[in-house]
Amino acid sequence: MALFNVMGLASGVDTQGLLDKLKTHHQIRLRPYQDSERSCQEKIAAWSKVSTVIASVYSSVKRLKEGAFSSFNVNKTESFIAQASSTAQEDVHSIQVIQLAKSHKLKTVAISRADTPFGGEQNACQLIISLQGGDKLQIELEKGKTCLNDITQAINQKKGGVVASILHGDDGYHLLLTAKQQGAQGNISIEVNNNKKLNDILYTRSGGIKPNNTKPDAYSEDKMISVREAHDARIEVDGIAYSRTANTINDILPGVKLELIKEARAETLAVSRHSAEVKKEIESLIAQYNAFTAQISSLSKISAQALSARQRGKTVSDEQPLAGESQLNRLVNEVNYVMHALYGESKNACRSLADIGVKTEAKSGLMTLNSPLFEAVYQRHPEEVEAIFLGAAEAQGLTDKLDLLLSKYINKNGDGYIGVTTNNLNKKISLINKQMEKTQLLIDAQIKKHQDSFLRLERAMLNINQASTQLNLLGSKN
Repeated sequence: MALFNVMGLASGVDTQGLLDKLKTHHQIRLRPYQDSERSCQEKIAAWSKVSTVIASVYSSVKRLKEGAFSSFNVNKTESFIAQASSTAQEDVHSIQVIQLAKSHKLKTVAISRADTPFGGEQNACQLIISLQGGDKLQIELEKGKTCLNDITQAINQKKGGVVASILHGDDGYHLLLTAKQQGAQGNISIEVNNNKKLNDILYTRSGGIKPNNTKPDAYSEDKMISVREAHDARIEVDGIAYSRTANTINDILPGVKLELIKEARAETLAVSRHSAEVKKEIESLIAQYNAFTAQISSLSKISAQALSARQRGKTVSDEQPLAGESQLNRLVNEVNYVMHALYGESKNACRSLADIGVKTEAKSGLMTLNSPLFEAVYQRHPEEVEAIFLGAAEAQGLTDKLDLLLSKYINKNGDGYIGVTTNNLNKKISLINKQMEKTQLLIDAQIKKHQDSFLRLERAMLNINQASTQLNLLGSKN
């Protein structure tokens, strides 16, 4: 290019300036493709925003369908803790905890040492521990491995229904056996085969010697002392008696789990719908719907000037990327129809969002919830409010219709309308880029032709100047 510029000086023609202007002129041929590519990219970005607000609405719909109306409140009580699941029923109950379920616990009489074998070094023996519920542990004790420490280790290694431990009191060492299972089914029996001395310490068949009575009664051969007797839980619910093997009870009241804490007088349990949870999710749906409405309006608005220009086949800068998109307008109309439709039976007092305190602003289309009105309506007509959102019998509710509608636009497979539209726009961009590459090659070739022409001009002018110089030299000699 240095030679080319020098040659330009010889001809007196600004060939580089002319070439730059020609390049700028030819690049204009790319503008339609560039504008089309930019339009596609703006539409992809806009549809992505639409997809985001639809997904937010969809999330609110899902929460309403799956949990909001299945949430129940229970009041606090002192003798038990109640938890209500989605299958609970509204009602008020009288519950009295008469007796807590307790696991069986036994202890040996005091032993002077925990490391001294019972029965000396005699043959191995067998320890058999049985629970009333049917569980049985058969523990083989090796020869000389019959001290309290060995017995405790052997029992715990079995990982059965009994836990063993040793306590060292003022009077000596005590082996403690505790049933893992609460209630009478955990009542412990124990015997030892082939070691009489150890059997005289552990043998128990009738629940153990009663507390504060270390001497067996006339009708019992038990050797271990009962620290805690095995008891089933006993409660009364609405005057009906029940006994259970554990303090956790979930098979009396539908959908209600009771955790018994202490024995006490009868208390009232009230199971009621969780109106605050329902209200929160409805407010969330309204907020997401408002965000959807505002976003769609922002992406599709068109000014009077842009509308007039469009009618003349032109575009202006303030036209939004999705202005005039028929499918977007259809989506908005369908969502609005679902949000303002009637649901439930014709006899119901509440059939629409407006009936439960939802107000729609006429100009903007945005919604607000009148909380006091909603709470009053929900307290009087909970089933009818639920029917609006979840449907009743064969009829679909608002959430079912929104779910079905929105899934046509976005879904996990990416074959919803927005996914397909975005893919088509990306394909169009790919084609535009290929066409731009071809056009750029043509432009480059045309510029090369201009460049070659200028180069030939410069060479011709150089030759003329050289010839003129030689003629002038010949003339001066003559």
